[in-house]
Amino acid sequence: MSFEWVRIEREELYEMVWKKPITALAKEYGLSYGELRTLCTRMNIPRPPNGYHSRTVKEEKTPLPPAGDHDLFFNVNLGKKYLSEIDGVINTKNMPEIEFEKKLRDRIVVAKRLISPHPLVQSMAEKIYGEKKNRTAGPDSSVDSGSFVYVTVKNINRALKIADALLKALETRGYQVSKELGFQYYVTVLNVKIHISLKEHSKQVPHIPTDEELRRHRQYSWLTFPKYDYVNSGELYIKLDGRRSQAIISDKTDTPLEAQLNTVMMRMQRLAVRLHNDKVEAEQRKRECIERNARREQFAKRQEQEKAKLEKLHTDSEQWHTSQRLRAYIEAARQKAIQTDGGFYSGSGLADWVAWAHRQADRIDPLVESPYSILDDTFR
Repeated sequence: MSFEWVRIEREELYEMVWKKPITALAKEYGLSYGELRTLCTRMNIPRPPNGYHSRTVKEEKTPLPPAGDHDLFFNVNLGKKYLSEIDGVINTKNMPEIEFEKKLRDRIVVAKRLISPHPLVQSMAEKIYGEKKNRTAGPDSSVDSGSFVYVTVKNINRALKIADALLKALETRGYQVSKELGFQYYVTVLNVKIHISLKEHSKQVPHIPTDEELRRHRQYSWLTFPKYDYVNSGELYIKLDGRRSQAIISDKTDTPLEAQLNTVMMRMQRLAVRLHNDKVEAEQRKRECIERNARREQFAKRQEQEKAKLEKLHTDSEQWHTSQRLRAYIEAARQKAIQTDGGFYSGSGLADWVAWAHRQADRIDPLVESPYSILDDTFR
């Protein structure tokens, strides 16, 4: 992915805001509409009135006020992608699976009687009616179906018929219901696990104290009893749980759950797409973070290299100046000897010193090949 960080000056943004709609300009900068509006506020930039860019005759734009204490520029990453532009992201608009559920001829119908039930529904029915505690339970008692159905006895027949229609519809559409640890069942859509359950809503009713509670309250006045009880309402709902997001489709006054199974399918698709896109976006952010860290490390490495080169330049310059001063001093010493002694003779002690001093100056000078010196050697 290519990244291009660009500095946008306050005056430039002012001109662009009055030249293009904020929505279009925000897309160019890889920002949201709200983020660009916030930037305009932070930089004290007046925005055009609503509908300004669609008018044939436009009024004069508001002059740019002084910046004052406001920001003078901002940096924008022109390589930033919108979610819809990321590879692998799915758009639910005109999605074939969702459009299919909207057609009247493809409505899911719940049978009036359980005939040739789905194997999972068959196993639920055998467990429910095969256990004595379920056969002798009251109508408001919850039953253990051993599956994804959690309702009371009075609603078990209705729940099994809804579950049968739902499971058969899922298989018709190519989805398989699988079981996880415990009694959790899930449908895999777009490689996303959607946990499914059929439950019964509870409702809050005033608590009626029992004789025992009233007796204990008279005996111990500080004891209290619950203000409300929670009982099953008889209203069924299907819960689609994607861990980080969920959807609930419930009985309505004018639309029972049986008439909403196609809605369940659509909500399941949309939930799977949302979770899938979240995963794709998270992977995209991870890749961008890795790339950004790599660029940061590369930038830091280039900075260190530049600092090292600059430090060497200063060191070489100082060494060169030092060698030049040494050579000037050596020449001054030689001239002084000529003036004092009347000459400068080869083989004399001064001549040897001058030769030695020049070699030391050459060792320091970065522009001259360094001659051998015992100072560069090590004892063996």
